[in-house]
Parts: sequence; C-alpha cells; structure tokens
Amino acid sequence: MFQVELWDKTRTRKNSLGAFTSGSVTIGRWAGESVFTIPGNTAPPRLSLLHERGTRVRILDEGEPIMTGLIIKRSGNGPVNPTTGFTVSSDVRVLHDLLAWPIPTASLTAQTVEYRTLTGPLETVIKTVMAENATRLSYPLTVAPTLGRGPTVTVQWRFHSIFERLKALLEQHNAMIDVLMDETGVLRAEYRPGVTVKKPFDILSGTLSSWEWEDQPPTVTRVVVGGQGEGAARKFVQVIDTARETLWGTKIEHFVDARDVEGTADQPLIDRGWEYLAEGKEKTAVNLGLVSTRERPYGSDYRVGDIVTVHTGDSHAAIQAPLSGVTITQDQNGRRVEPGIDTIETTDSRRWRNVNAMDRALRTLMRR
Repeated sequence: MFQVELWDKTRTRKNSLGAFTSGSVTIGRWAGESVFTIPGNTAPPRLSLLHERGTRVRILDEGEPIMTGLIIKRSGNGPVNPTTGFTVSSDVRVLHDLLAWPIPTASLTAQTVEYRTLTGPLETVIKTVMAENATRLSYPLTVAPTLGRGPTVTVQWRFHSIFERLKALLEQHNAMIDVLMDETGVLRAEYRPGVTVKKPFDILSGTLSSWEWEDQPPTVTRVVVGGQGEGAARKFVQVIDTARETLWGTKIEHFVDARDVEGTADQPLIDRGWEYLAEGKEKTAVNLGLVSTRERPYGSDYRVGDIVTVHTGDSHAAIQAPLSGVTITQDQNGRRVEPGIDTIETTDSRRWRNVNAMDRALRTLMRR
C-alpha cells in the first residue's frame, strides 16, 4: 500500500496525500517516475500544495521509501468526475542534473585544467565526483562514505553530467546509485552492487506469464584505441575481449578515436576501449511478462539492478540479465507489481551514444 507524503521546496514535510484514485511508480536503473491521480474535490490544503512550484513527494510502500522526487507535471480535467494528476521525477535525476567541473572548488574563470580526472574503485570515484559538485552548488545531498567497492577505474569529466561518463561503467560492472530523501528531508546517495538472485522466474512458479526473445551476436570483440599525438607519434592501445572471441569463435576489430582523453597514461584509453566493447556486446531482445508473487515479492526477494534468471521452457537457454525496472500500480483493480528486463539497445541509448561520439569528435577538432 502506497503512503504519499508532500514536502515543500525547502524540504519540510507538510502533509500526506491521503486518498488517491490511482497511483503508479516506475523505478528504473538510472531514472524513475511516478504518476498519481486524485479526486478533484480533494481538501484545499493538499490540492494547493500540489500546485506550488518546487513541491516534493516521498513515496513509501509498505512503510519503506521507494521513491522521492520533484513534481514535474500537473494536469486536471472536469467538470464531470473532476480529477487532478501529478507526475514525480525520481531524485536519481541528480546524476543527470549536476555537471562535473574540472576544478569543482574553483570559480568558472579559474578552471585551469582541461579535465577532472579521478582514479580509484568505482564506488569511490562516483561518490567523490557527486560530493565535490554537490558541495560546489551547496546542493542538499549527503553521500555515504565509500567502502571502496568495484574495480579500479579512471574517469574524466569536463562539464559533462556526472552520469554521462559513468553509464557504461555502471552497466559493465552491474552497479546502481540509489538517491532517496530521508525522513528529515536530506537527500542521501548510496552505491549498490547488483546481486545475483538464485531463484529463477518461470511458468511453474507463476512468476512468468509470457515471453518473446531474439538473440543478436556481438558487433565487436577487440578494439584499437587511438589517443593523443599525430602520425607515428600517436599513442595506441589494444583491448581484447578474449572470452567473447572464445565463445563465438570469431574476431571483430574496430577502431576507437579517443583524442579527447587527456594525458599519456594507458588506463584511460583502456577504459574507453572497454566502454566501446560493452556497447557492442551480445544482446538478447526480450519481452518478458514477469510477475511478482506473494512468495517472490519485489523489494525483499529482488530489486532493480539485481541479476535475474528467466527459464522460458522452450528451446532458448536461460535468459540472465539485470532487472532493468519495476512498475508498481495501485488502482480500483487492486495492486500489481510488474518487473521488467530490457537487454536490447534502445533508440534513446543509440541517440545518446551518437551525441557523445559527436561531442568527442568536436572537442578533438577544436583541439587541433
């Protein structure tokens, strides 16, 4: 059962939403959104707060917070059976909303280095860049101390959104960043590695209602990454996914232009190579009807980002992939929890990959 709290823009709790006609909360790996509809005759104090700019919402499910965020859209209709609706954008949007400055402690006119370069465990790098730029903006975000989890990585930012340079690494190493507002109004960010769920989704257990699938082979198995320099003096590294080549019995070679990578160290170029290989991995296009049951409840048995296994029962081998999202709906038809897997590249992700590639190419031309 949803409990919906209303907070003002100063992050002060004001009221509870109370009764609503319908509510739907969608939690994704890198974004989230919820939509609620309430009767148009709702008590004036609550209705007026919904129309104030900057109003925030804290949504609990069975007493546990599952999403907090800003109301980004309002709507209404009438006069017959009037209703008011509102849409909430998850606080995980802070990953997209904050830029990482080259020198986060300096003014804009004192940015005397080209990139902010961080090297360390993935968790430490993420939390460092988030904390630095939250401090720069006096943004009310508390980042938990790092436990040093994840592989050692090197990441560079130059006024990129924090998420732009982290997406491939988070996907490759199956990690999540959870951002929720606590009961005192403070935003808290935490790193969460995905875990492998032991019990599969299948027809017999009632956790799988339908399936469609289509396998796609990898588009690349090894890359040559070109860094800075010209002609014979240009720096190159090679990155090979030997496991992929062994599994498929083939070699597919691509070139990656990484002139935008600062310095002469190998590791940033190697990371760029693995980022490219992650985009070209084998994919399975799936459309699965997953079902959350009383015996396999969402939240305690599995969460978004965890690796789940699906047995379709046909000739296809078991499908194993991170849970990409879940939608929890509560309306006149009752309560429904619908987990989902999305392992195929979407139009939006291709578009953003192309934008990032053009951005790197433009910076390369500007440097010449």
